[in-house]
Amino acid sequence: MIREPPPPTIPQNVTSSSVAGVRSGDFSDATETPPEKKQKLGEEVDCKTSTSAGDEDGMSSPVKAQYIDGYDSEEEIDEAVWDKYLQQIRESEGFDIKDYPGPSLMVTVFPMPYYLTDPENLVMLKGYAEKALKKYNDTNSTCWEVDDILKVNGEGGRSFIFYITLSVKTQKGEKDYFQAKVVRDLDGHLDFPIVRPQIVSIFAAAGDSCAYCWDVEKNEIKMVLKGHSDYLHCIVERNSHNQVITGSEDGTVRIWDCRTGKYIQIIDPQKDKKSRELFPYVSCIALDASESWLVRVQIPLYPKLAFS
Repeated sequence: MIREPPPPTIPQNVTSSSVAGVRSGDFSDATETPPEKKQKLGEEVDCKTSTSAGDEDGMSSPVKAQYIDGYDSEEEIDEAVWDKYLQQIRESEGFDIKDYPGPSLMVTVFPMPYYLTDPENLVMLKGYAEKALKKYNDTNSTCWEVDDILKVNGEGGRSFIFYITLSVKTQKGEKDYFQAKVVRDLDGHLDFPIVRPQIVSIFAAAGDSCAYCWDVEKNEIKMVLKGHSDYLHCIVERNSHNQVITGSEDGTVRIWDCRTGKYIQIIDPQKDKKSRELFPYVSCIALDASESWLVRVQIPLYPKLAFS
């Protein structure tokens, strides 16, 4: 079993209506089931939602099953899973894979949970992590020590690459999480092109019309997403594009770039006055599995009038 860092505790000094896409709130004023509206994302966004991650990597679309062990050659596989897998490799640089398509000649980076249960391999990984951490300490004048190996992914080729996620500590009791990319060549020589702290954060939608990105380890606000004019009801992550999407009582949905903290698109379904009077705010939002379609639910101000 792959061990993950312990789940974070939401900071208590923010009144959040939703955290990272987990919807909450009291919608008892509505007497009828609110309408769901489905909208294609990315048509006006400066991002390539119509281009699959596989195409960018030179993989034909859809991926044919002859590349997948155990599948009939005429059957097509789940292209959305491959798109997410390749996108996750690019965005995390190999450290975090949530959608693994399974054994295949097309797979590059793959999870290796069995290394964490084998004592000999675990000792080897800790040794690699210690050498990588020494390089980081020497460069940054720090004194981190390896605490535990939490996760490891691998990539084969002329050299074998280990993508190690580990917990670290100091003699003063400080703790953190790190990532180390370890490249081992055929002669056993090691290189450490990536050694860095792992960033652990969550997004929260709040009642002051802002969304917040929290560093849950340091209990600090990393980023504030400003732009809505009223209370936020919901927030959801769009991991494949490094975005979050918020819904507000101002009647709009906004798509945000997590790297800059700026919104890149405003979706306003209530442009005409009559519609806005009936459906004044967005109560919850959700994405489909491909993260290309957005479903929004709007609570009517006058339920009987709206659904009569």
